[in-house]
Amino acid sequence: MEPVEHAMYEIIDFRNTKIFIADFTTCSTQEELVHGFKTVRETLLANPEVQLLLSDLTGVAVGREAMKEAKNLTKEVLNQQILKSAALGAEGLKIVLFNAIAALSTNEIKAFTTREEALAWLTK
Repeated sequence: MEPVEHAMYEIIDFRNTKIFIADFTTCSTQEELVHGFKTVRETLLANPEVQLLLSDLTGVAVGREAMKEAKNLTKEVLNQQILKSAALGAEGLKIVLFNAIAALSTNEIKAFTTREEALAWLTK
């Protein structure tokens, strides 16, 4: 598998485990965030061996279209492929998005305050 590397996404090998990192912190508009969720969907579908996800939404404003796209991502890909999902930045109004995804999710999903905590939980 070729690593996916660009501004917002990468597949890392942490403790001999592949983890997809979706860093949305650079998204400054809803359009960028929606596009980001769509890119995550396409990338995960192209890499079915990846079963762990870390999403960072720190500092990102989430609107109605982004919430809709995140729910679609959960239904179409995360529930089919991802075993565990960790989230950073699920605070304030983003907790609504996190709770909606958690309610739709059939996998383990948990919010964290640090990347280190999230990675440790994903790989245990």
